[in-house]
Amino acid sequence: MARTYKPVDFLNLDELLSKESKVLVKEIRRALHRLDARTVFSDAFKNNRFPIEIVAELAKMDLFGMTLPARYGGMDASYENYGVTCRELEAVDSGLRSFVSVQNSLVMYPIFNCGSEEQKMTYLPKLAKPGLEGGIIGCFGLTEPNHGSDPGSMETRAKRIKKGEQFPGSKDIAPTDGYILNGVKRWITNASIADLSVVWAKQEYDNDKVGGFILLKGDSGLKQVDMENKLSLCASSTGELYMDNTFVPEERRMPETQGLKSALQCLNKARYGIAWGGVGVAMDCFDEAKQYAESRIQFGRPLSHNQLIQDSLVEMFTNITRNQSYVYHLSQMMDSGQSKHVHISMGKLVCLDDALNAAITARDMMGANGITLDYSPIRHMANLQSVITYEGTRNMHKLILGEYLTGQPAFRG
Repeated sequence: MARTYKPVDFLNLDELLSKESKVLVKEIRRALHRLDARTVFSDAFKNNRFPIEIVAELAKMDLFGMTLPARYGGMDASYENYGVTCRELEAVDSGLRSFVSVQNSLVMYPIFNCGSEEQKMTYLPKLAKPGLEGGIIGCFGLTEPNHGSDPGSMETRAKRIKKGEQFPGSKDIAPTDGYILNGVKRWITNASIADLSVVWAKQEYDNDKVGGFILLKGDSGLKQVDMENKLSLCASSTGELYMDNTFVPEERRMPETQGLKSALQCLNKARYGIAWGGVGVAMDCFDEAKQYAESRIQFGRPLSHNQLIQDSLVEMFTNITRNQSYVYHLSQMMDSGQSKHVHISMGKLVCLDDALNAAITARDMMGANGITLDYSPIRHMANLQSVITYEGTRNMHKLILGEYLTGQPAFRG
């Protein structure tokens, strides 16, 4: 079994949480301990696989579609509930939080926000129960090989086609009215294991306005491929979606999509969870380093007796406390409808910077032992290289805040 996790909460902020959030935190910690999740994800990281067997356990706890209405399989939960969930999951591994975040914020939310009532009733209850009978896994196809921070320049195209028309460059015939999609999406969490993909494409028939489409495993011309040679998020499934004259029937175009804005709204939901997750990573690294320093004997006494070790612990401790306060207040703003995208950008920027610093500091405190997967900081260090990049790089979030302060959108040329 892994060490017993002893989370720090200097200001007793968890006492301010709602009754539902307090119960949720206890249930998640109890479940993760029972599943020995830290050991599971350490082994999975080493073997470059996502431990999909854990998904059903999360579904039984109703961690998918949390903030959505119950009639669609959700929990009618608060953003505070969702935030503490992301914190607890990412304290174990970013790959675990990523799976839950993608399913919640990047797959279920866009269908809820942009889909028809029929699409919501058809797909959301199934997406709420991945790993269980009748449940499905989703992915979010926005990023492309040539367009990461600039999704508005995506090359994936959707062409309208009528029933009986021939596919471009093919003898295939459209079985009904629909769309032909061509393009590639890369760095897509769950791409190879997804039963459903939410894909964003420029609509040739609508002045290249971005539209949202629901693709299903087995659609003609759709290939779902794993990416190899990753040295980060190794316990997460990352892949590519290839669309070669992929036919999507009319009933799977999300009719309420409002251009690229709709995709970016999904990213805001994900970034919020990532900010909480960054706090979870820092808490785990601090706990690992503190327990190590108290038990490791050098020069006849525990490392924790040394001034430099105490200085490192205090630095992590103060940053964690500050960021716990930030995300707690951000959750209140989210639930009251007062938050803006810049508040979320600051959360992702600062909480992840401090999480990475905590991981680096904790690894250093452990000396040579710190480079092994027997301890979590080196794994968190590697994972955070991805987390600070996806859903907006740290530089993009600086520019978002820069535009807020000056009124000048520097990233737009």
